Amino acid sequence: MREKTGAPLVIGARIGDVQRVFAPRFAMDDLATDGRQFDKLLEEGATLPLGNLTIRVLHTPGHTPACVTYLIGDAAFVGDTLLMPDYGSARCDFPGGDAAMLHASIQKILALPP
Repeated sequence: MREKTGAPLVIGARIGDVQRVFAPRFAMDDLATDGRQFDKLLEEGATLPLGNLTIRVLHTPGHTPACVTYLIGDAAFVGDTLLMPDYGSARCDFPGGDAAMLHASIQKILALPP
């Protein structure tokens, strides 16, 4: 998609933490574990342009240390932090996942304006 659109490939800044755990588990010895595969590593509060809109980034760890939520207009794109209401929250048993952090991240999302 990056090649076809020129859009940068972005992810949460702590992706290296995730890569360092999963690379050896999947015998990916040649995988760089510092996030260099991505164009931008996003911290809490980062912003990105999207046409006439601005994407704001919230760090919402718990599922993994790198999870982020993207705020665009009045919508929150929560990724794996929250799932469908009938399924509950994301799992937090991945390496680096943390139930207390996931709970705090969910509370951060629920505190956003309607």
